[in-house]
Amino acid sequence: KRPQIGKNIKSYRIRAKMTQQKLALILATTQGHIGQIERGGRYPSIDMLFAIAEALADQIEERRVGKECRS
Repeated sequence: KRPQIGKNIKSYRIRAKMTQQKLALILATTQGHIGQIERGGRYPSIDMLFAIAEALADQIEERRVGKECRS
């Protein structure tokens, strides 16, 4: 289900407070490519899917650790 994967990626990207542009920069791709994936117009390769997951997980973890340090 392409649209569902794209919606999930968008949801996690927003949770990570990351723009499409920043995610694209981390992944060495274009903002348009990220947008197409999120809309279900393109399906990421398995390597890209793992890279997206890693980038978003790292960003969410950084935000979590940052909040703990400020507490």
